[in-house]
Amino acid sequence: MKVQLRDVHPAVWRRVRVVDRLSVADLHRVIQVLMGWEDEHLHRFLIHGRSYGIPATDGLHFGDDAEVVLLARFRFRPTERFLYEYDFRAGWRIDIRVEKILTVVPRPAHPVCLAGRETSPPDACGGPRDFADQRRAR
Repeated sequence: MKVQLRDVHPAVWRRVRVVDRLSVADLHRVIQVLMGWEDEHLHRFLIHGRSYGIPATDGLHFGDDAEVVLLARFRFRPTERFLYEYDFRAGWRIDIRVEKILTVVPRPAHPVCLAGRETSPPDACGGPRDFADQRRAR
């Protein structure tokens, strides 16, 4: 999968290999690690027209438990896309594109970052516009 921040230039992206036995909640945790974020804000995935995520006591609630919904459930095809949103106040949106479906389970079977570009914005830095301002100020 290719994970790319929207509205950030130059582009910030990561290519990650995951197995379809990963849950939606696990994918959230993988993205947090890939971006170097601290999981301090609400999030959700928009996949095939439905929202998925880990519910928060005073935040969003979802119909399905993201801990048990596996990526295999969606039967993704190459080039298919879905959206991950994080920190709704800041407005981080990440496009996730399935690049390839492997027929053999890779070793190791845990997520592996294969490539990437540019440093990720710090968690709670204010969103794409503020991050652009911070980059220009360097």
